[in-house]
Amino acid sequence: MLLQFSVENFMSFQGKVILSMIPGSGQELVDNIADIGKERSLKTVVLYGANASGKTNIVKAFTSAIMMLRQSTNMQMGQLLNWIVPFKMDSKSATKPSSFEFLFETNGTKYLYGFSATDKQIEEEYLYAYYSAKRSKIFERSNINEYIFVADKRELEALAKKNNSNKLFLATATSWNYKKTKEPFLWFAEMIDTFDYRINPDFNAFIHDDTDELRTFVKGLFCVADLNINDYKVEEIDLPKEQIDAMSRDPVLSEILKVVNIHLPSKAVSVAISHSIVKEGKRETYLLKLEEESLGTQKMFFMSTYLKKAFESGKTIIVDELDSSLHPLLIEAIVNMFHNPLINKCNAQLIFITHNVNLLDLDFFRRDQIYFTEKDPATLSSDLYSLDEFKSPVRKSENVRKGYLQGRYGAIPFIGRGETLWG
Repeated sequence: MLLQFSVENFMSFQGKVILSMIPGSGQELVDNIADIGKERSLKTVVLYGANASGKTNIVKAFTSAIMMLRQSTNMQMGQLLNWIVPFKMDSKSATKPSSFEFLFETNGTKYLYGFSATDKQIEEEYLYAYYSAKRSKIFERSNINEYIFVADKRELEALAKKNNSNKLFLATATSWNYKKTKEPFLWFAEMIDTFDYRINPDFNAFIHDDTDELRTFVKGLFCVADLNINDYKVEEIDLPKEQIDAMSRDPVLSEILKVVNIHLPSKAVSVAISHSIVKEGKRETYLLKLEEESLGTQKMFFMSTYLKKAFESGKTIIVDELDSSLHPLLIEAIVNMFHNPLINKCNAQLIFITHNVNLLDLDFFRRDQIYFTEKDPATLSSDLYSLDEFKSPVRKSENVRKGYLQGRYGAIPFIGRGETLWG
């Protein structure tokens, strides 16, 4: 369960910004809050803002930190950390490290983990565990490869010698079976994921759904979405030899496959969607290829596996442009699933970006669930803040949708009338 995330000097964020999942003092909408042991966290957070204000860069910050950890043990000596992109609109910031920090709970223990890095090396890294109210240091790393250990010093010092300047010690220690880093590393590996608007499909989940649990969930999701779909069929098919031969002769594809070290595929995945209609008093079923369906139907189909995994495991998922190709009422239904304790039994979390202002309602979201991004036109640096942070408190009875569109909270574009189009 994510409790807080912060990022500094990354892409359009020059200064430190914090996205907190820890609920404020308001007592409203209790189903929007997850209670796990001693910790409380918001189940959902929504981000609004003008185009190019920094919303997507928040998702990219999550993605960069997570993927750096997941890929760390595979890094070669001297290999660049391409996930790191500092703020470039200031000459000093451009040469400074980017910083990321996570406060999270997993398996009954709260952890604080963070690191700073340039594209060449890890500058700072730390991990603390809250086994009690007071935090305990597991390790600290500074000046690239200087470490401080409190417990298990001999074991950790030996592991530190195996680490490189471009590798994260959390990943290295876990790969060498150090017990105290295992749970926090597994949280990054399995319990948090990011998605852009395209949502890459997990076809293996459909193909290996031997118990039909996923099928039941997907059909239920289609029913909620009112998509007039009653079933689907997913299967692997062998690619014709002539198609494989044609791909092997393609010079561009061949070069790409060499770079990523992947062989030509011998199989493809076929997806058919089943629709049922009534004709002359009789019900008939017809199949359409998935690519013949609307983009919204395709997106719901691809999202279904990730939603199911999240609800079953208590996973945190971060989605850019959740509303892309989806009806506003369908977005509301998805968010409601996360708020519904009968569906979201494991307290999964959803952080998402949208332009759907219909969701800006304090009967739907708490003030601490609504975040905005805004870019300073003078410095081009982005800021992140919640509706709960205003010095003049936003009243629970306030029409926040109207207030947002009127610019009361910032984070909206200032649209001209086109007078400058022709100079």
